[in-house]
Parts: sequence; C-alpha cells; structure tokens
Amino acid sequence: MHSAETICGNTGACANVPGVFIEVTSMLFIERLWRTVKYDEIYLKDYVSLIDTHAQLDTFFRFYNDLRPHRAHNGATPAEVYNAPASLVLDA
Repeated sequence: MHSAETICGNTGACANVPGVFIEVTSMLFIERLWRTVKYDEIYLKDYVSLIDTHAQLDTFFRFYNDLRPHRAHNGATPAEVYNAPASLVLDA
C-alpha cells in the first residue's frame, strides 16, 4: 500500500480519477480506517461464509461508530460527534 505522500507528493491534493481530486487528509482517514478494520476485525476472525462476513463487519462498524471512543474526538464516539449540535462541534 502506498502512503498518501508517495501518491501525491506534497501538493495537498491527489488525482484519484482524471479530473477528480481528493484531499490528502481524506485519503489518510480512509487508510487509517481500513487499517483498523483489518487489524481489529478481519485478521482476528475466521469467517465461514459471505453472509457471516457481512454480519460480522456490520457489527464491527456499529461498534466502531456508536460505542468505541476516539482520541480524535476527545473520547467521544463518531455518532456523538455527528449528532452533536453544530455549535458544540465548532467550539471544540
């Protein structure tokens, strides 16, 4: 896997598809999310079917978004940040 810097250089934006640009921070977030999914879920489980895989990943993402505190949100969950009044999010 390539880091955002090796793909984009230090320009701040990257070409994903001709004419479409993605911010480096967005790419880093996606890379970090999938690293978490792989190491905290996929590599630890032995799925028996595609249906089982889907169900287990659904459970993981519900935990990740609704119950797991995140340092980036000062210990709040993504759901708490998403559902917070805009004034609280902007003040943080």
